Amino acid sequence: MGNIHKIIGNPEGFEHLDVFHKLAKQFLPYAQEKLQFDKPVDVQLVSDLENAKDPLGKTAYYDPNNMKITLFVDNRHVKDIMRSLAHELVHHKQNCRGDFAGEINTGPGYAQEDGKMRKLEGEAYLEGSGYLFRDWEDNLKKENKVMAEVKNPGKYKTGMKAGYDTDGDGVPDGADKDAKDGAIQEEEQTKEETVDEGKDKPCPKCKKVKCEAHCPGAGKRDDQEDIDESHCPGKRDDEKEETNENWFKGNKDQLLFERLVQKWTK
Repeated sequence: MGNIHKIIGNPEGFEHLDVFHKLAKQFLPYAQEKLQFDKPVDVQLVSDLENAKDPLGKTAYYDPNNMKITLFVDNRHVKDIMRSLAHELVHHKQNCRGDFAGEINTGPGYAQEDGKMRKLEGEAYLEGSGYLFRDWEDNLKKENKVMAEVKNPGKYKTGMKAGYDTDGDGVPDGADKDAKDGAIQEEEQTKEETVDEGKDKPCPKCKKVKCEAHCPGAGKRDDQEDIDESHCPGKRDDEKEETNENWFKGNKDQLLFERLVQKWTK
């Protein structure tokens, strides 16, 4: 079954016109497949500033004689307009199956006074504004998320900024550059943390930070205290053991002299 729907109208001042067209072109084939309507339908976008001033003004309506849906776009979120489109498409489905044959009541209060029209209206609310649009929206979000993970695994997060994601990369329109900049900054920060890692770790021998005796070449910060040379004379533990062995080998006088010098020069 080919596409049998057409979007007409270019209301002045409708800033989200391009976004609506992109979403509607994805939604209409989906709705046609799910609702199984087999006759053409026109979707007309209309701006009516007087209607927009009325808090209970019209949002959309379906003309069964001309098989045309009219959507009012002033001061409305694109998602709200799309939901109205889904509702009216169910009315088109009802018309295609013959539910609007003969005279029908579409005057004020028709959904309360006419039992048949109330039933048809209930179907449009439940199947169109409810299940049809919600299922399409959820499926689209899942597809975009999968595409984003395949393209950029672990780099970009969906919903990073408020906005419309019409290119299907999982990143809202206009947020792609910010996402990439954020990824670069995160990578640079990780490198800095790697370089800095271990700078302030204490010496495993003397427990001081960056001891020159046991950690040669590590350097020290400007605010770091001078290293206690009496505590860290620059000899390793194995060297001390060797000194103790030399004590018993006959170098007692030399070793005693060295220790006295260390004590006197503190």
